Amino acid sequence: MGSENAPHELFGDKEKTAEVLTSIMSDLLGRTVDDVQRDTNLQTEVGLDSIHGVELYNRVARNYGVAASTEDLEAVETFGELVDLVSSSPSNTSQGRTPGQEGPV
Repeated sequence: MGSENAPHELFGDKEKTAEVLTSIMSDLLGRTVDDVQRDTNLQTEVGLDSIHGVELYNRVARNYGVAASTEDLEAVETFGELVDLVSSSPSNTSQGRTPGQEGPV
């Protein structure tokens, strides 16, 4: 990352965020996850449980420098809400962390 307060790679790019999240969900679930819409429920329609959700977020945080609170993550129910959260979250570097560095989300 360049500047200490630079936005993460997915910041503001909802299309790229959706592609990244879909790919990670497919990997986590061991099957292709496609044709997800903004209103697709992550738990009932995609099959993501809370453990998958944490792993999904950890991968995005580690690989793309995204930071969000646990409360925000727990409130997410649909794919669109997750895309919005990830694409609008501040970067880890703006919170004094670097991508890949462990710490509270």
